[in-house]
Amino acid sequence: MDLQICQSIRERQFVILRELQQLLQWKMQHGQRRHTLPALIAQNSDDAVTTASEAAFNPSLTLDQALKEITVLRGVGPALGSLILGIVRDDAPFYSDEAAVKVLGLKSRKDLKYNVKEYKAFVTAIEKICQESEEEISPRDMQWKIWREVREESEAHTFPKEDEKPKTTSKKRKEKVEESEWPEPVAELDAKRRSTRKTRSSK
Repeated sequence: MDLQICQSIRERQFVILRELQQLLQWKMQHGQRRHTLPALIAQNSDDAVTTASEAAFNPSLTLDQALKEITVLRGVGPALGSLILGIVRDDAPFYSDEAAVKVLGLKSRKDLKYNVKEYKAFVTAIEKICQESEEEISPRDMQWKIWREVREESEAHTFPKEDEKPKTTSKKRKEKVEESEWPEPVAELDAKRRSTRKTRSSK
């Protein structure tokens, strides 16, 4: 996920249509592909996206309330909505296939319902894991941690055998994968800002 987009959204405190489309594209690359979603997202006006995201980013709202505000947009359900909210809220874990399947104890992503009720159960499970963890970590970052672990396990099982030739990847494709494959936790933006401020103040 593009860190620059996340930083722009956090500073501005709303989303524009182009960014919503980019977030959807990232989500579809890493999860269930629903080919009708891009057309639905495109039906939203820039004003509608701005208004809905501004309302959803209101810090006085609960996570449930914020999710209701952002999902008024066409094509935005709990999964994409949680991805958007996680940019500004550390209590909003992304409703990813990988983490949801593991945390909810499902057999595969085919068992996911992608509805609000299931997302609430997912959030509750993630919060419990955070409470039991030895490290202090937010639900948002715990999801990304699980997401990485699941993907690393999956990649480990798909390595070619010794007598098989590994598939080659073009340089252009490799660069694209490296740029988009591992999302940096949004919480790290705060650490980078603090580091930048310290450097400036010491000059």
